Amino acid sequence: MKRLQQPQAPAVDRAFDILEYLLSKNSAVGMWELSKHLYIPKATVFRVLKTLERRGYVYSPSKGTFILGAELISLGSGVLDQFDLKQGDVGF
Repeated sequence: MKRLQQPQAPAVDRAFDILEYLLSKNSAVGMWELSKHLYIPKATVFRVLKTLERRGYVYSPSKGTFILGAELISLGSGVLDQFDLKQGDVGF
């Protein structure tokens, strides 16, 4: 029997890989480091970072380096609002 594959979106995977890597660091990270550690081409890292920056999910404190952006706070807050934490409904 042929096994069905789950639909995939490599660009979305790469964006989350970048966000998760930035979360694991305590300081700004450059595109070269992201490319090297995540095995993503530099041009792709650049495009993903620019998209995330435009949407507020990453911020560039100095030329060529990035940290997580404030829009992630809004996203996380919205997730929390969906659950009744007093009732123990955490959804995961």
